[in-house]
Amino acid sequence: MQDHRYQRWCEAQKHEIDYIEKGKNKAWGTPHSLEYWKRFLHLENIEGKGVEVGCGPNGIYRFAPNIIGVDPIDFSDKCDNFIQGIGESLPFEDKSIDFVVCCNAVDHAMDPDKVMSEMFRVSDRVVLWVYVWPHWLSMVMKKLDPMHPYHLTQSDIKKLVSSHKVAKRYRYTFFDEHVKHVNSFMALIKIVGAHILGVRGLCLHLMDEEKNAK
Repeated sequence: MQDHRYQRWCEAQKHEIDYIEKGKNKAWGTPHSLEYWKRFLHLENIEGKGVEVGCGPNGIYRFAPNIIGVDPIDFSDKCDNFIQGIGESLPFEDKSIDFVVCCNAVDHAMDPDKVMSEMFRVSDRVVLWVYVWPHWLSMVMKKLDPMHPYHLTQSDIKKLVSSHKVAKRYRYTFFDEHVKHVNSFMALIKIVGAHILGVRGLCLHLMDEEKNAK
């Protein structure tokens, strides 16, 4: 099982690198800025030491020097506050981080459960943004979308966060943020199609259940 996960993850990483190198990510027109990411992730307080898991080339870490970006792909040329690594093995001491952000990345991981465990190992506060797929479409996309090792359903996400308290929950359609910024007709078609098929975005502000109980 582990070998299968690793092989699937390696294949997804190849597609991810190709996607970025060809500039396909720019078709979505995301207006990268600190203000955008704070609004998109509903972040009111980003003071202290933060970590962004699966940060990509344009995550919030690019605009906030107190947030360390972590990604398997090397984006160290973007800024100094970047460490190449994987979410399943974060290079930080237990509870040494004030908050962790993981935006559209846990479905790219080898082991989403391990990533969740690692994020809560290093911090009591995690902001998780994920796409939610209808079950039938999730099964189809496993064949059609090799860039994502996982296409998480509502039940998958519920299981993923079951041991942590959901402090805040925000649900999106693709029209809430994406459609306003797209730079290509094909990207617009994908957004409309995803909306019709029932794909949604979900932003969860999570807390360590044990700490919250004290």
